[in-house]
Amino acid sequence: MGEEWPFAEVCLTDASQMEELVLRPLREARRDPNPAEYAIFGTLTIISPNQSRETIVLFVPWGYYKRGGEYFVTDFSGLQAVCEETLHDATRRMESARAIEENDGKEKRKRGREK
Repeated sequence: MGEEWPFAEVCLTDASQMEELVLRPLREARRDPNPAEYAIFGTLTIISPNQSRETIVLFVPWGYYKRGGEYFVTDFSGLQAVCEETLHDATRRMESARAIEENDGKEKRKRGREK
């Protein structure tokens, strides 16, 4: 079995946020004149009201992506900020949960020694 990669999912459901962070930058994109061997950051899946899906491959550096077999570049700085904030919040919650579990384990061991 292959190694499982950690992942996070960001879901935009607000139409104005979707327009600002995703749809407008896609419309304003320009073809990448010299596509390179970019590192893949993740995918962006757009689900339209009729439930059709389009998946776009996002690269590092931010703004570079592949759509329909072609390479483009745009300003995804707003989407980047939302993703980074979401990842930061998720990491903080995981660390908090881990600290609570560790504290619970210490309390149980302490009670076990006191018996």
